[in-house]
Amino acid sequence: MDSMNADSEPSRSGSSFTHRLALRSRAERLRNWEIAVSYEAIFVRVPAAFAGSPGNIASFERWIYFSFVTLTTVGYGDITPVATSARALGTFEAFIGQLYPAVILARLVSLQIAPLGKP
Repeated sequence: MDSMNADSEPSRSGSSFTHRLALRSRAERLRNWEIAVSYEAIFVRVPAAFAGSPGNIASFERWIYFSFVTLTTVGYGDITPVATSARALGTFEAFIGQLYPAVILARLVSLQIAPLGKP
């Protein structure tokens, strides 16, 4: 028997479950890069959209950093969104940053407490 049950859900011990978590992690990182590109686009279009950004040169590394800081809701304060579009994107990313781990944790808990066989 493979690691999938009748509903195509991974078993607790199957490598399929680990594979799905790895894919979700990669998807999350890709989404983070996409938002970093959006921050850079906002900065290029409206240079005053962010306060405290080091230098006036739009570097992609800065937006990856800002995206991860916003996603994890650490918020160091060295870069602050000022324009409405930048603030809206930052708020959206912070919300997703809180929602994503909660959904993953809920899924892990439900798989752990669910019975192996269905009645």
